[in-house]
Amino acid sequence: MPGFFKKNIFNCVILSAVILFVAFPILQANGQPSQSITIQGRVLDKENGSPMASAHVYISQTKVGTTTDSNGEFTFSTKISGEKTLVVSFLGFRTNARTIDLEAENTPLFFVIEMEPNQFDLDQINVSTSNKEWLNNFGKFRRYFIGDDNLAQQTSIENPWAISFEIDKSDNLVATASQPLIVKNGALGYEVEIDLVNFTLHQNGETSSYTYYSSFKEMTEERRSATNTWNRNRERAYRGSFEHFLISLYNDELRTNDFEVVYMGSYDPFSIKEFIITSPDENMENEQGVKVFRLQDPVDVLYGDKKQ
Repeated sequence: MPGFFKKNIFNCVILSAVILFVAFPILQANGQPSQSITIQGRVLDKENGSPMASAHVYISQTKVGTTTDSNGEFTFSTKISGEKTLVVSFLGFRTNARTIDLEAENTPLFFVIEMEPNQFDLDQINVSTSNKEWLNNFGKFRRYFIGDDNLAQQTSIENPWAISFEIDKSDNLVATASQPLIVKNGALGYEVEIDLVNFTLHQNGETSSYTYYSSFKEMTEERRSATNTWNRNRERAYRGSFEHFLISLYNDELRTNDFEVVYMGSYDPFSIKEFIITSPDENMENEQGVKVFRLQDPVDVLYGDKKQ
């Protein structure tokens, strides 16, 4: 039997030269400018203009960030470069995210960020209150958001009670979180804080879509053996991951890295080069290092050693 596992993939993907890893960070591909860039600003309540103390301000998918002081002000520095997402979160308010360009010549950067209270349109959803039903929905959420492999089994959501589930008019399962989710991944040695923007498990029970922002820190462990295990697990988690696939696709190294793209539901491969658009879209004319891949139909991605 082939040593492949199969993953469904996308209809259209746009890849830039810098790819950030999502979910649980394994590696980082951030450029380092010659000097630090200072990011500062103030966070205000949009309704009354009052400063918001203790709001969480961070660059998504990094360790970089801080909290606002009693005047709602924040400041921090970083050597990360490129186009990133600056996120502000506060309990009871909508997460505010904006794209920022971190280039040394732009330092310092200053932002005034207005936060809007969360508002839920309960007329559009059927609220489920059964504890048994909640547990069932949480199991589905965990499977699609965290995973169910051996590494995922060593991952815990520390505040699951912050998650609410509803069924929308299309019978999709919708998850929202009243506060950032604290996720501890004991297999990889990371603690991740996740601002869940939206999560939808479609009624077919086979596909899901979600948007989130995250910051993380490495867990501490005095035993050297634990650190070595984390490093091995991080490498293992990266191999065959969606991030590994994207980088391999961008660098034209799919075969080299044991990936095979096939027509969905089969093991019949085709050349991914057939779908590379050599002329960028009009809105990408000024972008450098951009590749655009378009697929007419969904495909499967196989990963593994063909000789197994």
